Amino acid sequence: MTAGDFNDDSNVDLAVARGGANNDVIILKGNGDGTFANQLSVAVGTGTHDIAVLDVDGNGRDDLVVTNSGDNNFTSIKFTNTSFAYAKANTTAGAGPSAIATGDIINSTAIDPNGNIDVAVTNATDGTVSIFRGNGDGTFALVRSLAVGASPSGVSVGDIDATGSWISRR
Repeated sequence: MTAGDFNDDSNVDLAVARGGANNDVIILKGNGDGTFANQLSVAVGTGTHDIAVLDVDGNGRDDLVVTNSGDNNFTSIKFTNTSFAYAKANTTAGAGPSAIATGDIINSTAIDPNGNIDVAVTNATDGTVSIFRGNGDGTFALVRSLAVGASPSGVSVGDIDATGSWISRR
């Protein structure tokens, strides 16, 4: 589960990733008084695991990414207006993607000249972490996959080299 303002009404909304028989993301619209209304279900891939908030297109509105281990991909959900309308895009990851983190991971103008939010995904089945450059339109391009050992289950992104590029997930 994560929180963000997905319809740009200044109220906190909740997003819940549901795997199993559901394989969707439930958006609960924040009423601004601590209560929530069930707004919509967004179908994603099979084996839904982790979810994170980011702004995929730089419009200032919160969007989502969610891992789908059964499909070896992750889905970005880009919210397009104040009525929770959205566009989806799937990006192929490694085998068994489980955890996901977002941030300005690639702080190199040679590799990532656009400054968009990037994504890191753990791939539990093949023991890697994949780094994806954000294209600014809800899609992502693989930059590299790094071997990290058996069954990685969490990922966090931070400014470990003091370059000013950071954001944390866990």
